[in-house]
Amino acid sequence: MSTTDPLATTTEERQAKSKAQFLESLKLKFGNATEAAKAIGITRQAAYLWRRDDSVFAAEWDDILEGLKDFASIKLLLNISRGKEASIFFFLKCRAKDRGYIERMDINHSGKLSLEDVLAESWKAGTGKKPDGAT
Repeated sequence: MSTTDPLATTTEERQAKSKAQFLESLKLKFGNATEAAKAIGITRQAAYLWRRDDSVFAAEWDDILEGLKDFASIKLLLNISRGKEASIFFFLKCRAKDRGYIERMDINHSGKLSLEDVLAESWKAGTGKKPDGAT
């Protein structure tokens, strides 16, 4: 796909056409800007310059990325409805943390925590005695 249109007479018209081609390519390449740029014969840097300098273009780019998130969400829910365990686990880890579906625990504390305090609590929870050799 060429980025120049012989019918586009001004630089602005050619650039507008290229931007539209890039956005269409971005959809087809699932949001991969490098591949979308290659597909229409521009550099990735050119696309990012357009994004920086053109708020309307940037908003359209963002809309495409949001649409891809929606698409992936739909596919995830379809997999869940088909009983795909990995999709079920992923969903629960992301959306049901309040029910205990978590990969890891985040523990936050305030105040000073010393090794002596940790060991003292550990000893209390165990036998109530300090281990041999502990002072």
